[in-house]
Amino acid sequence: MVDTVDKLGYFQAITGLEDADLCTEILQAHGWDLELAISSFTSSDHDASSSAVDGGNNHDHDNAAVTPDYQPRGIVDDTELVMRDDGGDNRGPGVAWRIITLPISIVSGSLGLVSGAIGLGIWAAGGVLSYSFGMLGFRSGRGGGSADSSSAARLVSVSSAAGEAMEFVALFDRDYWSNNNAFKIDFVVEGFMDALQRSRSSFKLLFVYLHSPDHPDTPVFCGGTLCNEAVVAFVNENFVSWGGSIRSSEGFKMSNSLKASRFPFCAVVMPAANQRIALLQQVEGPKSPEEMLAILQRVVEDSSPTLVTARVEAEERRTNLRLREEQDAAYRAALEADQARERERREEEERLEREAAEEKEAQERAEREAAEKEAARVRMRQEKALALGDEPEKGPDVTQVLVRFPNGERKGRMFKSETKIQTLYDYVDSLGVLDTEEYSLITNFPRTVYGRDKESMSLKDAVTNPKDLPNQSSASSSSSSEPRDETEDLHLPISGEEEEEEENSPIRQVALTVPTTDDPSLPVLTFRMWVLGTLSCILLSFLNQFFWYRTEPLTISAISAQIAVVPLGRLMAAKISDRVFFQGSKWQFTLNPGPFNVKEHVLITIFANAGAGSVYAIHVVTVVKAFYMKNITFFVSFIVIVTTQVLGFGWAGIFRKYLVEPAAMWWPANLVQVSLFRALHEKEERTKGGLTRTQFFVIAFVCSFAYYVFPGYLFQIMTSLSWVCWFFPSSVMAQQIGSGLHGLGVGAIGLDWSTISSYLGSPLASPWFATANVGVGFVLVIYVLVPICYWLDVYKAKTFPIFSSSLFTNQGSKYNITSIIDSNFHLDLPSYEREGPLYLCTFFAISYGVGFAALSATIMHVALFHGREIWEQSKESFKEKKLDVHARLMQRYKQVPEWWFWCILVTNVGATIFACEYYNDQLQLPWWGVLLACTVAIIFTLPIGIITAITNQAPGLNIITEYIIGYIYPGYPVANMCFKVYGYISMQQAITFLQDFKLGHYMKIPPRTMFMAQIVGTLISCLVYLTTAWWLMETIPNICDSVSNSVWTCPSDKVFYDASVIWGLIGPRRIFGDLGLYKSVNWFFLVGAIAPVLVWLPALYLKRICDSIRLGNGEGISNARVWWLDLVHLFVKIIFYLSYTV
Repeated sequence: MVDTVDKLGYFQAITGLEDADLCTEILQAHGWDLELAISSFTSSDHDASSSAVDGGNNHDHDNAAVTPDYQPRGIVDDTELVMRDDGGDNRGPGVAWRIITLPISIVSGSLGLVSGAIGLGIWAAGGVLSYSFGMLGFRSGRGGGSADSSSAARLVSVSSAAGEAMEFVALFDRDYWSNNNAFKIDFVVEGFMDALQRSRSSFKLLFVYLHSPDHPDTPVFCGGTLCNEAVVAFVNENFVSWGGSIRSSEGFKMSNSLKASRFPFCAVVMPAANQRIALLQQVEGPKSPEEMLAILQRVVEDSSPTLVTARVEAEERRTNLRLREEQDAAYRAALEADQARERERREEEERLEREAAEEKEAQERAEREAAEKEAARVRMRQEKALALGDEPEKGPDVTQVLVRFPNGERKGRMFKSETKIQTLYDYVDSLGVLDTEEYSLITNFPRTVYGRDKESMSLKDAVTNPKDLPNQSSASSSSSSEPRDETEDLHLPISGEEEEEEENSPIRQVALTVPTTDDPSLPVLTFRMWVLGTLSCILLSFLNQFFWYRTEPLTISAISAQIAVVPLGRLMAAKISDRVFFQGSKWQFTLNPGPFNVKEHVLITIFANAGAGSVYAIHVVTVVKAFYMKNITFFVSFIVIVTTQVLGFGWAGIFRKYLVEPAAMWWPANLVQVSLFRALHEKEERTKGGLTRTQFFVIAFVCSFAYYVFPGYLFQIMTSLSWVCWFFPSSVMAQQIGSGLHGLGVGAIGLDWSTISSYLGSPLASPWFATANVGVGFVLVIYVLVPICYWLDVYKAKTFPIFSSSLFTNQGSKYNITSIIDSNFHLDLPSYEREGPLYLCTFFAISYGVGFAALSATIMHVALFHGREIWEQSKESFKEKKLDVHARLMQRYKQVPEWWFWCILVTNVGATIFACEYYNDQLQLPWWGVLLACTVAIIFTLPIGIITAITNQAPGLNIITEYIIGYIYPGYPVANMCFKVYGYISMQQAITFLQDFKLGHYMKIPPRTMFMAQIVGTLISCLVYLTTAWWLMETIPNICDSVSNSVWTCPSDKVFYDASVIWGLIGPRRIFGDLGLYKSVNWFFLVGAIAPVLVWLPALYLKRICDSIRLGNGEGISNARVWWLDLVHLFVKIIFYLSYTV
């Protein structure tokens, strides 16, 4: 609403009163309600005016007309609508008349009071009765209970002007719109002043229509012109329309103000400057629609510049107002921020002053207590020294006592033989050498402890009968005695060495590597962790999958990311703002919580591990699309990959109490990571002539990088030094025996670290006994068994290459796999009979035999060597058991609930069964195959997890899973591959997750945070691996084609494809069963089961021989291209051993 000045101006314009003080008094009397004041002002003389109009008589009233200077086009400047009321003489009666009529006034007033009281009582009684009848349902509406009585009582009170406007609109609609016309002008149902204000706010002109119901031209004008489609559309679009009947109060006033001399009457007005109303156009008399439309168009055209200018000015005012409000808000915010900072600064100063005062007070109190304690000790020593008396002379009843303190200091004194042990304690206390009161007196030989419980014993008894005293153990080393006739050498040891042993891991390697401290205040889930962890996971996943299809696959390990993120993390800690967002709320966070810490680094490495580890199920997609040339959709591929990777979380949750919490499960590979973390984060002082961890790491890194230039680029022959081939360059046998790239590699030596650690991992992370077992198994298989079988021509060995992963016919040519597959992607038996049986090279067949032996050896070894431990652990898992220092430190964090793992397990199994049943044409695996694969995985997770946690070597389940499903469900290669990935990789993923859990256990990462990082990293790696592989297979022509000269030959996928043909398409029965050529290979199962028994029997002498390791790593040989004896590991282990012993 406008302010008081605007109201005053409008009131003067409508009423015609020029006296500003009088208008102000009238408005104040009506609470500055403009409509109420105008209605009250005009009500006194409106009755006469309206009666004159109704009677058709000319009422002579003194109302001012519209000011002259009428301009039909354009705005009339300073057009004033003025209404004046020249009332007559209103003087009241005289004093004499009032005195005469005083008695009559008193009597009439008394009668009025009595009648008023009676009326008030009747009104109250009627109200009560009416309310009671209404509650009983007998209430009747107004107007005698008519049907539309509900509309008689208005729900919303309106002003008289608005009521008149509503009445006019209703009558106009009834008479001229509802019956015959579909178009009507949208008259506003409010008073003239409100309509004028509406036109001002909407930057439109006000179209005024004064309705005279009795005029003969009114029906034609209203029905023909005002309800014309073109006129209605134009008026509704360009005007705010107001109408009133001259029979109403406000309509009559406006007819006088606008000098309406002829009807029908229309006008166009607009608010003008100086609180006045501008009359733009008058239209009097009947007009045709064309004439009316032309007049209105002309008015709009002439007024448009003014309206546009007003609209622009209003927009500028709003913009300026908004800008001013924003500036004021910014100023207030800055002021509040400054005040808050100032308040925080004052509070911080007060806190620091208070803490300084408290610290000073505490320091003074501690100094006083220390001084009092020291004074008490001095007094006590003086008192005990005085109580000792004078030192006796040497004699027959005198014993000389020599006391040696832990710091090497010696004190001696003569005592009488009847002196009590208590006196010796008093003597030691009086010397003031020790800072503690808890100590014991110990003789060297025989070693006897004289504790506080023997203070009443005399010195003579202690010297003459030491053997009769109880011999109590001590934690310190005893000292040498000095033999004297009457002297005993008493020793005061330092205790605590045994307690220190209990405060560390019982595994020596862990005790030397893993810190026994924890800082729970270090932030873990930080912005840096999410950015660097996600980035490293995506990069490693993409690069490893991109190079996986190459002839010489390149694998980038997580250690690369582990090293690379250190400078990035420290850069982010130095440059990113440390502003706290949503401070004080539960959503409070900051992008930079402080220095880059080791716990963030560990979680980033967990992300990197997810990207560095291969996604085994990619082999299924590659073999189906690139080798079999069959269809498998991206969605189905993604389901298979995600479920195989995440399913292992279920097994990990079930077995973590066996493979993570016990100190004996120490996971050697994690110690390498822990050492690197400590080298990158811990600050240590360099000893004189020595090196810190960081210095040693930098030197080793630079040297290894510089050294790799020789085998990697300058002298690639260093990859395999096959000296046997040098001596016999033209001998085929020499090439088969000595070639490190295409033969058995007998005697070949590799000086390239990437080839040494390419297939079995870094040997430095494995214990020496595990590596030695691998070396023994390697020699037995490669140097003994394979050559014997080849030169004895076992299974036509000489017909095929000595080393090859390909499949052959009986003539030695490559087997045509596509010729034995029917249109349903199953084995075509007639075609297979025509092609003949499938042959393997001798080495390939023996590799499968070694895999059989490793499986049975794993089960037997765990049962024999760790069966009792597993059983005891199973029983103790439900009881309170003693924890090592790392497990105790981890108890302060919330553990991952068991039901989380069970939910993941059930969800993944359900999703897998759904995928295999709904997309059976692509996956071929039935629902019972999924449950059988899960059963195999859960059976082997614990024994293989124990071997991995102790030896860092993990035998695989790929062969046994292929064997099982191949016998049960032959002829379905994709089903065989899916069963293998669900039975083998879910177990392998469980081992990986458990290893990461143990790494978090060592580095004191909250278990729930570790769980979340593993889940997120696994899902990201699955998506990136699949997307990269799909992109390569869709864009690279002839990918995985070994015949072409392309570098994209997919060697690992080729082995996977051959295995799917052997175990899935043809089936193990036709190769290793009663219908096959290699049935005798099954004897390796028995060999693997017997070997651990032969070691277990003399286990007292052969504790470190592990047959499952010796045999299990033979299956990794089928992918390798270089064989040599790993002398490097032996050399390094010897160096480390000598360093520790020295």
